[in-house]
Amino acid sequence: MAASTTYYYIVTAVNAAGQSAASAQVSAATNAPVVTIPAAPAGVSAAGGANQVSISWSAVSGATSYNIYYATASGVTKTSGAKIINATSPYIQTGLAAGTTYYYIVTAANSAGEGLASSQASAATNAPPAQTCGTCHAIPPALGQHAFHANQGYGCATCHGTGYSSTTVNAATHMNGSKDVSLSVWNATTRTCASYCHGSKPW
Repeated sequence: MAASTTYYYIVTAVNAAGQSAASAQVSAATNAPVVTIPAAPAGVSAAGGANQVSISWSAVSGATSYNIYYATASGVTKTSGAKIINATSPYIQTGLAAGTTYYYIVTAANSAGEGLASSQASAATNAPPAQTCGTCHAIPPALGQHAFHANQGYGCATCHGTGYSSTTVNAATHMNGSKDVSLSVWNATTRTCASYCHGSKPW
């Protein structure tokens, strides 16, 4: 019989003379199925990408939802990790820091509760791309684009090599083949990377 189902009954008596009239109707319902907390997910894996990680796991019998817990330190638990609820496999977590390892555990849940955590999986996001002068302001520099350095936190040496300053950098010394560096900048003795080159003023 089906669980959680009501069944209705009548009874008759039978002998050689025939069958009696039916009894009054009675009914009864079968019990609801017993729901147990699901097991820990198996086959948990993680794969890193550009500012994202894809987490996969095998389905668990009786589970109706899954939760992911993650951290940037190994040994993540349901207490220490940040929680992602109602995740589906594969789950792609985006907006992560570049060049960073993330650690994950997965749990299965249903109406009876949340099960034990899976074994830990980890993956590293891709390292940030190498920065060159052209990354920030093109080669040769375009008007106004050199100010991008200030937003990214790059130092003079990123584009000009070690030992260069506002008085030594010019069209001949600028790295990556950049040309037409402003003479008003490299000739000025009072302008430094912090006060001018990497400030808000355009070239």
